[in-house]
Amino acid sequence: MNEINILCEENFGWKLFKNNLFELWFKGKIYNFNFENLAKDLENKSENEIKEFLKKLDGNFSFIYKDKKKICVSVDKISSIPIFYYAIGDQVYISSSTHLLDNLINYKDVNHDSILAISMSGYTIGKETLYNNLKKLDCGEFLFF
Repeated sequence: MNEINILCEENFGWKLFKNNLFELWFKGKIYNFNFENLAKDLENKSENEIKEFLKKLDGNFSFIYKDKKKICVSVDKISSIPIFYYAIGDQVYISSSTHLLDNLINYKDVNHDSILAISMSGYTIGKETLYNNLKKLDCGEFLFF
């Protein structure tokens, strides 16, 4: 079983709501919902209920939610605020910024397809980054553990 690690900091607009039941990292704005109620809504929902709930959210946002039973990570429909994940061995790291993963990333393990995409368009494609095993959530995507 993979161990899930969350690496975030309260900077660059990221904020943390935390109590003895949950931890919610978020950044951005949801126009038809507020972040204060987000954690309460996610706490009792199943994966399918969360999927349907996320489809209804309107705004530019990203969040990482963790309680004792689940982890839910989501970005908005245009991935305006990226979230990264890095897998190494049996460890998965979820992060609001790649600089928090600096001591983990193997910078020699480059993704040659992404280098080609950047050289041709200036961007990587989909969830790919310049490095193998380092990915970002794609537009409207969510992770559920």
